[in-house]
Amino acid sequence: MDDSVAIFYIDLVDNLLTHERFRFYPWSWKEEMKSDALFACVRYGHNYKSSGGKRFSYFSKVCWRSFVKTIENTKKFYQKCDYVGDIDELERDSQGRAEPCLL
Repeated sequence: MDDSVAIFYIDLVDNLLTHERFRFYPWSWKEEMKSDALFACVRYGHNYKSSGGKRFSYFSKVCWRSFVKTIENTKKFYQKCDYVGDIDELERDSQGRAEPCLL
């Protein structure tokens, strides 16, 4: 992949993450959203047809859908773990901190 294309993807994802809809999500979620969106851009980049429209709108939509999918998957994961009810069942790491249950 050309460096200019990679820079375009990274700038696009960073700018979309500053949207007010994603303002209140924690940084850990944003980092996961960013990596998933970059992967989606690389994965679906070959489907872009230059005669079909603007490059920015196509990749913005790919990133946006990736963000929404990541949020949905993360929320499902937290609901499965049920942190509030199963705190005593969380696994502990070597320093005694609680780790999320992995299903």
